[in-house]
Amino acid sequence: MCNEGNYCSDNNVSAVCPQGFFCPTGTGQPQDCDVFYDCPEGSATPSISITTLIVTLGYLGLLSGFWGVWGLTDERRTPGTVLDADEEELKPSTDKIKHQQSLLS
Repeated sequence: MCNEGNYCSDNNVSAVCPQGFFCPTGTGQPQDCDVFYDCPEGSATPSISITTLIVTLGYLGLLSGFWGVWGLTDERRTPGTVLDADEEELKPSTDKIKHQQSLLS
């Protein structure tokens, strides 16, 4: 049986798993490494590539930035409310309340 990071051919000759492939214990043929993974020579398992990790984290950072800018993550933010600087919580705008009261009169 071949050790991890190696594969064995039909005549049980052990060879190091080539770059771009991974070879678990007992592998007869190297297995392809997926696009988003990194498999250097002698890999027993694929690992996520640093490039994929950086791109993914950057993308998530951009999404969270857009959500923050557009207020999509702040569930307390509703139309007609303003931030009270002293208490740091949202309160209905007095202008909005007066306008709504005039409509009801």
